Amino acid sequence: NKDYNASMTAVVSLPDNLAAYANEKDEIAAFIGNECRGVGTAIEGLYYVLIKGSPEEQAKVTFRYYSATNQYMYKAAIGFDFEADGTYGTTDEPKILPLIVVEE
Repeated sequence: NKDYNASMTAVVSLPDNLAAYANEKDEIAAFIGNECRGVGTAIEGLYYVLIKGSPEEQAKVTFRYYSATNQYMYKAAIGFDFEADGTYGTTDEPKILPLIVVEE
């Protein structure tokens, strides 16, 4: 387990087509490559994620979302750069994740 001494915060929401099916068993997580770097906490329809990394990280962060209702894994179609002490979305203006179904 690597020692990540930097982090950033993301506030994200689901697109409308998935938000309608959201429930408390859903899970959302941030990944860099195939490594999970943070798991979301749902609060009033928004997901708050603390994403761990290193200050010199030059990789894209992508989200994966599991819908318990649909029993599907989704991933964000695009990622964003990890930025130490940075933010991606806010409570007032969360980023809506462009989720697509992960093909098996």
